[in-house]
Amino acid sequence: MTMDRRHVLLGAVIVELCLGMLSWTGILTATVSEKTLPHEFTAAQTETVSLITFSFFIVFVVLSPLFRDWFRPERIFLAGGLLIGAGQILVAFFGYSFAFHLLGMGLMTGAGAGLVFLVPFIAVARIFSDGKGTALGIAASGYALGPILLSRVSNAVGSIHIGIPGEVQTTRLISGILLIVVFTACRNLFGTEKRVFAPLSKRTGALVSGEIKCEITNVLKSKAFVSTAAVFLLSATAVFLMIEHIRPFAIHLLTQKGMETKLAARVAELCAHVARIMIAVGCVLWGFYCDRGGMRLSIFLMNALLGAAILCYPHGARSPQSILLFSSMAGLISGGIYVLFLMLSVDRFGEDKMGTAYALFFSAFGIAALAAPIISVYLKESAIRDGDAFAWAMPFYVAGAACIVGAVIVMWVDKIGFKFRPRRREKMHEAD
Repeated sequence: MTMDRRHVLLGAVIVELCLGMLSWTGILTATVSEKTLPHEFTAAQTETVSLITFSFFIVFVVLSPLFRDWFRPERIFLAGGLLIGAGQILVAFFGYSFAFHLLGMGLMTGAGAGLVFLVPFIAVARIFSDGKGTALGIAASGYALGPILLSRVSNAVGSIHIGIPGEVQTTRLISGILLIVVFTACRNLFGTEKRVFAPLSKRTGALVSGEIKCEITNVLKSKAFVSTAAVFLLSATAVFLMIEHIRPFAIHLLTQKGMETKLAARVAELCAHVARIMIAVGCVLWGFYCDRGGMRLSIFLMNALLGAAILCYPHGARSPQSILLFSSMAGLISGGIYVLFLMLSVDRFGEDKMGTAYALFFSAFGIAALAAPIISVYLKESAIRDGDAFAWAMPFYVAGAACIVGAVIVMWVDKIGFKFRPRRREKMHEAD
């Protein structure tokens, strides 16, 4: 591994770590209360900002390949980074208005994150001719670790006093400035060499006009698209449901066994954090295994093992130690969803088209991320209403069944026209 490739990989980890902290319920979508802003936002308004933010993130991830018709990747990356930082700064000064909150956090930051997201992965895939899966796994681990570091970073940043009233406003302002600095510093790592993104037009350095649209058409017409998107959707939904229900399941179980509610909440929070950390570890391990074990076998094993682990969770996790153990096991296996479908995009459609393919596959990830909370709320309300052990275990049964169905689809994938092409180890193209 040369020093240049290490710089690209390190930059990819840092960028994805920042995007991971901006996702889900983080700096962007934190609940706004009367203590932090002059105006109190209702729960519905806060949820609206969260929904708009993530929706724009997904939409711009899917649409980001289209911008490569006109702009070089580092310019797309920088534009997205500036949008994210500007959105944070806008909310820092005008966040008391829901309209500005929606504009800065919902539209600007969501769109900026969508533009940035794929650029580091494509650069890593292009520059690593050997150990591609491991490299992509390391890069993806940053995105998985983001939510873990979020509370620590936001608390540290929010404790700084710079003369702006409110801890949240201070966090927004400093975060916006730091994000602009990070994305500006990292932009030259992705796309400055022609070998990272190809082909390039001689006049503008951008992709030849219309080529990306042709790539999108070819990907959508491929028989592999539907089956891959279905497996991705099922796997991601299962992981989100599992993560959402580890904490309430642990609290309910431990309090039923006589543990104090506060202590049970701490144990449950620890288990949820450990699961997320193990997801990041799993990204690297699954990428490493994929380099050696093959793509189809890796995806099948991930779904089968994850389904078995989640289905056994309600029965095996009966004490604090066993809850921690099963959370770690399920998290470790879950890491595959962040890297295996990236590798699948490379293997099935080639390095030049992997960005376009994964952008389209990522729409399944977005649907899962938006659908899982809705399913989770329904299952939680049912569990609270019924109050029995089976009701609290139902989310795990649903998630486990989804993984098993995904494994069956992979096993029968040749029957429906999805044939993985053989792995090829190509030498890295020399820079022009």
